Amino acid sequence: MGFISLEVQAWVAALASLMVQSFYLVLLFFMFSLKTNLPSPKMSETKELKNLPASPAETGYLYHADYHDSCLVATLVHLAIEGVTSISDHYQGWLIQMEAPCPSSRTSEERLLFQEMFKNQKTFLVEREKPNSFIKLNESFQAFLDKIYGKKLTRPHLEGVLGSAVLAVFGGFLTWNANNCSGTLITTYSAVSFILVCMGTQILRKPTPYLFQGYEMTSRIRSKIMKGPDSAKGTDEILEDYFLLLPHAISLEAGRFWTIATAELLKSRGVDPTTIEPDWYSGGSRGLMDIISLIDGLLGCLKAK
Repeated sequence: MGFISLEVQAWVAALASLMVQSFYLVLLFFMFSLKTNLPSPKMSETKELKNLPASPAETGYLYHADYHDSCLVATLVHLAIEGVTSISDHYQGWLIQMEAPCPSSRTSEERLLFQEMFKNQKTFLVEREKPNSFIKLNESFQAFLDKIYGKKLTRPHLEGVLGSAVLAVFGGFLTWNANNCSGTLITTYSAVSFILVCMGTQILRKPTPYLFQGYEMTSRIRSKIMKGPDSAKGTDEILEDYFLLLPHAISLEAGRFWTIATAELLKSRGVDPTTIEPDWYSGGSRGLMDIISLIDGLLGCLKAK
């Protein structure tokens, strides 16, 4: 059949071609893994940070190149620090209370979170043992962030998809010229190959400039945080930096380190960190260290999902 005849059964040629296409897609998927194609921050650029992202959720989304539960916790803390809400310990978990209307100047995800928490009342309870409402809130928040940030992270890797299409055509040519080829087999092969090529447009993706630049920026922020607070600054400035970077540190999974490092520096200067109680959180008698319990507790509730 055709001007080239292969001494193999057509179904064998078709199956072999589909296996090659599948292996090609899997191989390129790992080769084009997002994290391996993202830049490392230049350490010389971590001394000073300017123009922090307005949203700590965006910081976390860009750093993880995907949604992470810390995005929600970071946003909750950010709203509290900004005086829009307050957080207090509750015998069932934590109580988040509305302190002021959420201004239009806040980011769209913060306004959404505010509306979701305070639909019918001015408080939202995060239950430690049964965090169902908190998990549902997290799911809504994730869906929103996926919509506004997720679609901007990647684009199809057209070179890889083109390679998959070429393999599909070549495999179809070999199958057509193999023994006992039939119209049904060619139709089936073409349909499966088309599905594989379509899958390729979804799994073979590369970072957009938005993700590429955003990951570099957020990596610099994390590098700055992991260096600890600036010991050359005064106590008031250290605390100002601490609360400024805390939501971003949480979204970058460095909230615990940032709090402990700040507390240790203050302690070395004769300032007891347990006496520093933020006006946005009432958590006990350990001052800054209570914030660690808050972060770990809220993230722990989301792990229950």
